[in-house]
Amino acid sequence: MFKTLRCFARGYDGKYEAICIDLDISVVAGSLQEAQRCLNEAVEMYVHAAIEERPEVAKKLLSRRAPWHVRMGWIWSFALHMMISRPAGHDRTMHAGYEMACPA
Repeated sequence: MFKTLRCFARGYDGKYEAICIDLDISVVAGSLQEAQRCLNEAVEMYVHAAIEERPEVAKKLLSRRAPWHVRMGWIWSFALHMMISRPAGHDRTMHAGYEMACPA
């Protein structure tokens, strides 16, 4: 069975932060592509480690979400950015959202 995970990334001042709000895992990198790659790797390692645990522990680990205020902050920030985004060069912050398939 595959689960879809919600992930967001934002860049500012030459650094990019990416988070999987459904597993509360985040990374910081030097580019958007590197942040996505690092987050994908972190999620993959986490999921593989979680499924090796006892079933009741694995279930808890795989349903660990970021705190509600963190999830809402990222979702709100992304939605707001998409509604009022300016042409390239006018805003120093960049946001991206994407989904990741996860065998969980």
